[in-house]
Amino acid sequence: MDSNRRFVYFGYYVNDAYRNATKIGKTEYLYGRVCTYNTSHPFKDFKVYYLIQVDEAYLDEMEQICLDMYDPVKTRHSPEYNHRNHDNEWIMNRPTRDGIERMLTGAD
Repeated sequence: MDSNRRFVYFGYYVNDAYRNATKIGKTEYLYGRVCTYNTSHPFKDFKVYYLIQVDEAYLDEMEQICLDMYDPVKTRHSPEYNHRNHDNEWIMNRPTRDGIERMLTGAD
């Protein structure tokens, strides 16, 4: 495993009642991270659909950029969110690859 290779990922649970709920997270070991999600929900499969590879030095910053850009659609704003935490890394839509790339480049 390359010690400098890190990822910010966008993923979701397949066949979930909240069809558009998307997780924005970070990891250095993608397979292990996905296994953790699948262990938490044995009847739902977690699928990563978009990866941003970054150097370790920029991992936290890139994740925060993504979270900040999608803040208006975070689950904490949903009336169904029970506010277990002040904030979380789940959003209530499924950004497309083009949408994520436009967000990162500042293109309209």
